[in-house]
Amino acid sequence: MDGEIARLFEATGDENVFPRKAEWSVTFNGVTHRLDNMSYSEYQKVMGQLAFQLADELMESPSYRRMGDEAKVETLSNAYDLARKAGLSEVLPDYSTDDKLYGLYRDGGAGAVVPYLLSDAELRAARQEKREATGNENAALNNSEIYGAVYGVPGLGADEYARAYLARAASDKAGQLAYKEQGAEGLKTYLQVKSIADLDDNGSITKAELKAVMDTSGLTEAQKAYYFGIILPKAKNPYQ
Repeated sequence: MDGEIARLFEATGDENVFPRKAEWSVTFNGVTHRLDNMSYSEYQKVMGQLAFQLADELMESPSYRRMGDEAKVETLSNAYDLARKAGLSEVLPDYSTDDKLYGLYRDGGAGAVVPYLLSDAELRAARQEKREATGNENAALNNSEIYGAVYGVPGLGADEYARAYLARAASDKAGQLAYKEQGAEGLKTYLQVKSIADLDDNGSITKAELKAVMDTSGLTEAQKAYYFGIILPKAKNPYQ
């Protein structure tokens, strides 16, 4: 791992590739907190261990190896920033942050964070491609495009893909329902069906379009009824 960090620094000159050092004083919510020796030691320990774990897991991923050097530095830097926040939360009971990555770590541990970090690079590339194609520098990805980018990351497990997608596509209430009721594979099936159901590529799905996809999907009648119902909940369900 040290060799890769040294290589990245030589290639980019970006110091963000190095793990963070613990600070003796921290300011948040307008208040400066001075750490004592015991708190500082624990802060450095937690931050260092998590930074090492995340960097090691990231570097072992095929998706990481496909990134350009600048994307690798940004991904590692985001991991180090999370490790810092995790360390502070261990030693400062009042510490709080609304950072999404920290929320994922708090709820799901490092296993929830690595897929999110890896998919970031795919999403950045997809977003840049869309902005160049449309000429709109503020163009954002829709949920179908987020699905394509997240599930384009190689080597993740079904639940890792699901968590990484749902962390980005907060507006996809049907997707959240599919995951809750049918699990990670159910979410994947929902996303696959929805991604190809817009047959005329106009940004919306009609009952006829969805039925045409369902009828050739190989799903059971019960599955067709379920996915039709959550994709077009206001339409009459032909499978019920």
